[in-house]
Amino acid sequence: MHLRNIINVIILNIVLWPQVLWTQPEDLKTEIYQNVTGGCAQRKPLSEEQCYEAQIRKAYIDVLIGKTLSQDDIYYKFARRYSANSILNDEIRKIVKQRSAKESKMPKPRIVFESLNYHLGSVSRTPPPIPRRKFTWKDRKSHIAETPRPRAQVAGKITIWNKGKASLVIGELTPSHGCISATFNGPTDLAPGQSTTLNLLVDLEHPLVDLGPLHETLAITSNDPENPTVMLTIDADVTP
Repeated sequence: MHLRNIINVIILNIVLWPQVLWTQPEDLKTEIYQNVTGGCAQRKPLSEEQCYEAQIRKAYIDVLIGKTLSQDDIYYKFARRYSANSILNDEIRKIVKQRSAKESKMPKPRIVFESLNYHLGSVSRTPPPIPRRKFTWKDRKSHIAETPRPRAQVAGKITIWNKGKASLVIGELTPSHGCISATFNGPTDLAPGQSTTLNLLVDLEHPLVDLGPLHETLAITSNDPENPTVMLTIDADVTP
């Protein structure tokens, strides 16, 4: 290929690539809207429905498209959420059912929590007193650093098991508030039957923690296909 032709191809790609980025999602959205039901009273394509359920389904499809999933994966996830009968296209519905039957026979991980609700009860924002230090003869010749003031914090532990038949990989921990922090005291890649411990820490002196009821969550992601994101709730009654 001549240099001029190579340059023309590069220029063409530069010009057309933005159009591909902008038009492809809309074309894909239109096609999917036409091939699935809206969930309203009549069994019509989603593109022709305007009820509340149809709006929810459209929003779900838009999220899947935004994640740049393949068209097959979008149909599969939609069918898993709303049933295979929600797909109007016979050929697509057949492919989805075959994939679902195949994957149902495959070993899968299953994340199980000791509890999904962690209740702290009544907790005080008043920091604990500074522990007294007993000075020795050697302290006269050494620099005595001031003992840092302890913070008002509450800690807890929750056990997580893999009750499935495949390796469970735990991913991100996303707290709903800056006062919540969490770490693992153990592995995050669990073999079937293995467990790990999730350490929770609640900073009651965080500037956005108010007196009264505290209700926050911790989102935990994993490769569990049935529960890819599990919400752990943390409740407390914060006192002075």
